[in-house]
Amino acid sequence: IQEAFGNTEDGDNNNQSPTHLVTHQYGASHKRLIAWCKRIPIVGLSFVQALLQRSSPLQPLPEPKRYPPESDGNDFWQTPPNPNLWNSCTLLSIHPNGDELETLAVSAGAKCIPLYDGDGKAYTKDQVQHVILEQPNQCNYFGLVDNRRKLSKLLKALKVPCVMGKELARAVVQQRLLEDSNGNSIGTLLVADDDKEQQMKVVNIDNDGLAARDDGDDDDDDAAAAAAAAEENIVK
Repeated sequence: IQEAFGNTEDGDNNNQSPTHLVTHQYGASHKRLIAWCKRIPIVGLSFVQALLQRSSPLQPLPEPKRYPPESDGNDFWQTPPNPNLWNSCTLLSIHPNGDELETLAVSAGAKCIPLYDGDGKAYTKDQVQHVILEQPNQCNYFGLVDNRRKLSKLLKALKVPCVMGKELARAVVQQRLLEDSNGNSIGTLLVADDDKEQQMKVVNIDNDGLAARDDGDDDDDDAAAAAAAAEENIVK
């Protein structure tokens, strides 16, 4: 693939951000959702074949839209995501070595504050409390549920809303606010068009995971069905 794209003279070429995500089929995995949120083209294997068929690496890259992956039955892939979706929220990071779910949250607009030092050592309870208290109340903190990590349990003890990975991925698909385990929304939804805070109607998911609650709007039915279909592909 590197040969097909063409080599550059930049010595830091390995540090460049991804330009395309190659996959055989659409599906709401974390990597694919991150690419969608960042508007990185998601292409099928035929895109690589088209790259290799160029007579010279200097020729323009193939048009991604002509080489899509196989469909998973969901239309949201073809619609632009809201880059401001979780701009009003702040993720308290508990993974010093990186985590796809945290990357997904940031890709959807959330800010991120690490709860560990430069050596990867987790903050103590007092340090975590200091982080929370020194920030304005409107930060709308949240964490991720990870029972393998003490920091996740500490956030729960400090009454910081924590969400499951499946809820985070599902909220991205539905382009809505995150909900904690009690069904409470976290933050304020920001509209991409004018970047002003507005209250927007969103589709809620009940605790069983797939059935959408009827808010009296028939237009929500199609969105709920699409989200339910996408949920089948979310990596657990």
